Amino acid sequence: MAQAKHISDPQGKKMSCSKAGGSPPPSVEQDQSSNEMDIKNICFVGAGHVGAPSATVLAFFNPALHINVVDISEALVRRWNSNSRHLPLNDEQGLCDLVRVTRDGTLPTLLWTDDDGAMERPGRKPNLVFSNDVKGGVREADMVFLCVETPTRSEGEGAGMAADTGSLEKAVKDVARWAKEGVIVVLKSTVPVGMARRVREMISMIRPTLSFEVLSNPEFLAEGEAVRNLLEPDRVLIGLSMTSTGHAAALALADIYTTWIDQEKIQKISNTSAELAKLTANAMLAQRISSINTISAICERTGAEIAEVQTALGSDNRIGAHFLQAGIGFGGSCFQKDVLNLVHLATSLDLRDAGDYWLQVLQINRFQTRNFVQRVISRLDGSLADKKVAIFGWTFKKGTSDARETRSFHVVKELLKEPVKEITIFDPGCDLADIRAAIRSPGGLESGKSECPNSNVTVHDNPYSACQEADAVLILTDWEQFRCLPDPERPSVANPKDHGVGAASSPASYISLGHTASSGVRSIISKLSIRDSPEQNDRSNAFTNPLGHLKPELPCPADCRDCNNKTSLPMSADVQVDWKRVSTKVKSPGWVFDGRNMVNVGEMQKLGFRVEAIGKASVWESDAY
Repeated sequence: MAQAKHISDPQGKKMSCSKAGGSPPPSVEQDQSSNEMDIKNICFVGAGHVGAPSATVLAFFNPALHINVVDISEALVRRWNSNSRHLPLNDEQGLCDLVRVTRDGTLPTLLWTDDDGAMERPGRKPNLVFSNDVKGGVREADMVFLCVETPTRSEGEGAGMAADTGSLEKAVKDVARWAKEGVIVVLKSTVPVGMARRVREMISMIRPTLSFEVLSNPEFLAEGEAVRNLLEPDRVLIGLSMTSTGHAAALALADIYTTWIDQEKIQKISNTSAELAKLTANAMLAQRISSINTISAICERTGAEIAEVQTALGSDNRIGAHFLQAGIGFGGSCFQKDVLNLVHLATSLDLRDAGDYWLQVLQINRFQTRNFVQRVISRLDGSLADKKVAIFGWTFKKGTSDARETRSFHVVKELLKEPVKEITIFDPGCDLADIRAAIRSPGGLESGKSECPNSNVTVHDNPYSACQEADAVLILTDWEQFRCLPDPERPSVANPKDHGVGAASSPASYISLGHTASSGVRSIISKLSIRDSPEQNDRSNAFTNPLGHLKPELPCPADCRDCNNKTSLPMSADVQVDWKRVSTKVKSPGWVFDGRNMVNVGEMQKLGFRVEAIGKASVWESDAY
């Protein structure tokens, strides 16, 4: 195993941590007294979508380091310490396997040599711990990652725009009270520009004598792809204070990352630049989606095909194909929040034109949703009175159970402004209870009401009951299961009741999306784990094929609350909705409104459907352009 390394400045001199409240040296070239940054213990504060995957991958490639993930939620920590079938974020491909390697350790391995001999390779010791002991985790840490949520502020100055940093500031206060001398504080959360400076001021005010450094290390993780993004990032940003100790702290963090990431991908920039780069990255991705959605609306009026326009644009190397898929708009917890944060920043700097520019990105997102709903109403004779609408897709995108800021919610909210008789919802990757909770939550669709019989919004565990006698089916999430393929041999999803969903589900039709690493993720892990050549000795932190030597898990106790908490499990990605069967359930003329361009219009028409798709002119409208 590789030992934790001591950090030197670019000239090879050992660096020391100066008092944060004192006057730092003006440049990194100045010599400092010898005081090594010896990183052995790391604490991640926050066991959510960012903290847990980041900590797990870091622990996997740095077995000599002890990684402690702390969170105030007892229920969340209990699940991270439970049987792998109950781990949180089970839609993150490969995370379960990596947690088992790092949290539980691995078995010894018998390896065969070229001369038909055998040698035993020792097992790996656990080096990842999940705990509610925030104080203990911070006290032991040489480096503390802050990975708490920073949602949009709901009240006070900047409400509806600025980031709510309350949880982050509480974590900073904990660090100030309990951290050891020389601690490196790493901001992993998405934060307002200038937050690193505020963190430095807060810690210095609470504990003026503490030696510490503050780094910005923003995450760039897509939900459902977090492990892949961590294993093969496009870049790693490390923001630092431009001082000798700031550079030394950045080198300490970079040294940890280079156990699996090429040095060329690690960019060291100022804290402020790192903070702004993170906000701008999400804002520009949101901007591309809103831009192509405006073009899709034009396509619908002119007869141009959005798919053809997308291909033409994407083949231009200056533009590229990423995030050019038209739809009903973007969702998720990041894009809207970060655009609003950028708008607030611009307006607070009296750059109102800049703020208005980015605000328009969100206005187009709302326009796209309203435009889609108006198209539905128009095709259904201008009214939803006495009509039933089936919603296919609740999560904000495929591959995740997350429905935060999902456009499906806003579509349903717009539909409810009409005298619609019934709305049914089916999603292959979202638990039924979670959808029901979202409907009845404060600010939800029908806050305070029971789902039945007073509510006209119901949730279903299969697509066929959801679309029974429906006047229209709306495809709102890009789940692969919703595609209509010309190959009639593709398996179709059976009624989940036939497989006991909610009890013992059939693995052939309903599986947990991320319970095991996909072949692609496993290939990456295997490739990155082979560090046996002499020139790579400094990177031999992981061993060959670690996923093949997992320790067997103990069965859950009879009173396991997670086993007893019955849920509807997701559909397998290779199981398609049987659209021929759907055609026998819906009312004639079989309207399907495809908000994600998932179905083949020609194939659907053969089945008797009338399809309206994003970015395509209606063939059912007599006055089409």
